[in-house]
Amino acid sequence: MTMLGQFSVTSNSLQAWIDQDQEIGLDCNGFTNAYYTAIGCFLENPIHYHNKYKQIAGVAHNWYDIDYDSVVLWARPKKSEEKKDLWEVIPNGHKGPDHHAHIGVIDHVLNDEVVVCQHGSNVGPRMSTYKIVSEPPSKAKGKEVWYLREIGTSKAQTVILTKTIPTYAAGE
Repeated sequence: MTMLGQFSVTSNSLQAWIDQDQEIGLDCNGFTNAYYTAIGCFLENPIHYHNKYKQIAGVAHNWYDIDYDSVVLWARPKKSEEKKDLWEVIPNGHKGPDHHAHIGVIDHVLNDEVVVCQHGSNVGPRMSTYKIVSEPPSKAKGKEVWYLREIGTSKAQTVILTKTIPTYAAGE
């Protein structure tokens, strides 16, 4: 557990942070950056490129890799003549087959479900519960895709999940 002023970082604390009337940015990336900065993950510049999150934390390949403060990155098939089953993080400002580039933060994990806090420029901050439909069958690079289905919907979305983002102590 990390202490930041009167705010402790633990499972289920993301919603509490949102409720404290924080300046959380205007879109999903601003929200995510503001949260990770508040808990001490970024010491310098905010991240503007979604793919950097998986480079920092590493990709989750199984259930045990995901926890609160893991990142959810919406994905799309990678355009490749050679391999048709590769996936990539949707680049900022682009659209995938089902959705635009998007990023969220896992608030907590409940068995085969994850509760994701996210912020969209057209809908504002919200929490959504997703059922994990399947985990990656392979640890091969480009095949790290997970399938999540938002509770109340029938269509699964393709995402890449990261391990928990590392928190840095002041002065490192």
